[in-house]
Amino acid sequence: MTSNSATLGGTVNANGLSTTAWFEYGTISGTYGSKSSAQGVSSSGDTAISIGINGLSAAKTYYYRLVAQNSAGTAYGSEMSLITPDTLAPNCSVNINNGDFYTTSTAVTLDLSATDDVGVTGYYLSMDSTVPLASAAEWTMVSSTTAFHASVSYNLSAGDGGKTVYAWYKDAAGNVSNTTSDSITLDTTIPLITITSPTSNTTHTTTSGTITLGGSASDSASGVSKVAWSSDKGGSGTASGTTGWSISGISLSTGDNVITVTVTDGANNTGTDTITVEKLETNTGTGLQACYPFNEGTGTIATDKSGNGNDGAINGATWAAGKRGKGLSFNGASNSVSIPLLNHDEISIAAWFYKNANDTTDADAILGAWKWNSDIQLREGFDVRFYNTTPDRLEFILMTQDGNGKKTQKTAVKDLSNSVGKWYHVAGTYNKTTGEQRLYVGGLLVDTKFHPAGNTIVPSTSYADVRIGYSRVNNGYFNGKIDEVYFYNKPLSDQEVQDLYNAVSDGMQSRYTFDEGSGLVATDSSGNGNDGAIAGATWTTGKNGKALNFDGINDFVSVPRTNQDEISIAAWFYKTVNDKKAADAILGAWKWNSDVQLQEGFDVRFYNTTPDRLEFILVTQDGNGKKTQKTAVKDLSNSVGKWYHVAGTYNKTTGEQRLYVGGLLVDTKFHPAGNTIVPSTSYADMRIGYSRVNNGYFNGKIDEVRLYNKPLSDQEVQDLYNSIGY
Repeated sequence: MTSNSATLGGTVNANGLSTTAWFEYGTISGTYGSKSSAQGVSSSGDTAISIGINGLSAAKTYYYRLVAQNSAGTAYGSEMSLITPDTLAPNCSVNINNGDFYTTSTAVTLDLSATDDVGVTGYYLSMDSTVPLASAAEWTMVSSTTAFHASVSYNLSAGDGGKTVYAWYKDAAGNVSNTTSDSITLDTTIPLITITSPTSNTTHTTTSGTITLGGSASDSASGVSKVAWSSDKGGSGTASGTTGWSISGISLSTGDNVITVTVTDGANNTGTDTITVEKLETNTGTGLQACYPFNEGTGTIATDKSGNGNDGAINGATWAAGKRGKGLSFNGASNSVSIPLLNHDEISIAAWFYKNANDTTDADAILGAWKWNSDIQLREGFDVRFYNTTPDRLEFILMTQDGNGKKTQKTAVKDLSNSVGKWYHVAGTYNKTTGEQRLYVGGLLVDTKFHPAGNTIVPSTSYADVRIGYSRVNNGYFNGKIDEVYFYNKPLSDQEVQDLYNAVSDGMQSRYTFDEGSGLVATDSSGNGNDGAIAGATWTTGKNGKALNFDGINDFVSVPRTNQDEISIAAWFYKTVNDKKAADAILGAWKWNSDVQLQEGFDVRFYNTTPDRLEFILVTQDGNGKKTQKTAVKDLSNSVGKWYHVAGTYNKTTGEQRLYVGGLLVDTKFHPAGNTIVPSTSYADMRIGYSRVNNGYFNGKIDEVRLYNKPLSDQEVQDLYNSIGY
């Protein structure tokens, strides 16, 4: 007997008649259903009958009986039974990670499959090809089934390279299947990628609006499959080539552009290289060439916030509280800041300074770019300084020359009576058309000198740099603090100098430059202590220096309420995507209610049904508490993927509510004259990047947020936009 055949036996006495004998058999007792071949019998006495049957199933109970038939009738033997043995092993397969060629992890998924006539009862997995015994302890047992399928986790051996997993299956009879296997290559090695063009450095500076990158990539295990790029300013794509690749036409925005190039190998491992490309934008309209707010607070670099890349090297000067935010402290002995030469035909220079002590030995400079010689024809540049014999007298020394090289030196002066222990603002300008050299203190013109009309400033060629806090003439080191240093390539007007002076303190309640770059505090650099608490927003590159990035889900900055009768608010923003579900605010201080009498405050936001329309919402009230709500608007057409400057003002005297975009007035609404802003009392704070109305979270970057307790003029808003009084 086998698993699918048997030989049935019995005896028949034919009593001398021609008799036919066969077996009936089946899996149901008394029913049978199948019939064997027949055997003839004719002799008298017992004759042995032996007939084979086929097509049986393994491990089954079969019932059978002998049947004999002749002319005398039919006779049936007693029912007997047999059980077929199970000698057939399961048919089977194994598959790793759906047939992938590579894996980056030792953890894989095996697809197990097996069939058996009787039932699969277990499987055995190994990376060793030795066939296991059915009695081995490592078998994984399963409920018996004729068709087994399962997905199981499996850990490959460590180490990159080819890996083979072997599988066996067994049935209840202990039949073990033939060996089945599948192979995969383990590749955990990160591919290498390097940017080599236009530079192998991590930073690059350009004035171009686009850039082309090139480099190399390699992978020793599974090979390089693709190279792609992305920019934090938006945009992405695939490079041309793999092991040697290039990317052309990457668009750049003004400021820092962080471009990441990613290589992917055959196993989907990725490696990256990053370059920060700074696109410079010369301030041809404002003439601003360099601006040093000194708000970094750490390090030895004084960042030029004009966008022209004229960063300074700090030599010994230490960080201190400044006129606005941080400043630099100079010890009067060896401290200075070295900045690039700024040679122009005409100029404006400005700074805040706080002198600790008079120097009666040397001429101490706030700004030093003057080369002195007893021969006037060998002199160059300019100084803003105090001379040692008159230590309270502020001097602006300037050298000019005509077309033939004939030189003129003039010194504009102001006696401060006492120049120590107080913050002063100084500015000096030169107009080549008129030849006027002007000195301003505290925003006011205090002295004018005249050079021949048409004369231009003698460029500094003898020195490699300009020094803040030091003059090479008499080795004069400034003793005190210096802050907010500006250089322009044009003569500022009286009003522009006044704006520079007023920009620090006139009405400013809060200013958030977001230049910290780390931490959870947004420092108020207005000097009023209105620091903000950062909730979720992350540091990133901004319009000027650093900024905060908001995820559009739950990020904001909590700042103290600014409840004033009239106001100006301003900010730079870069929206990543439009939100069509909630009204996202750049600055949120509005409490909405269907009853206008219960509304408070203001919002600067985008409404979800018109996501490209910028709104400045404001609620005011008269002396009796009757409230008015107005919304000034500007449709930006496309508010995404670009830096915008927004400002909103309210003048209680006229009732004018104004909205500005890009420094220009775009909409005006009118409240009853004399109305004052309804103070926010329902909420404990204001939110940058979030409006409580509709839970609108801003998605993008926000920078340079300012709040004033007065309505800025059109010119002041324009100056904010143009970075005058930055």
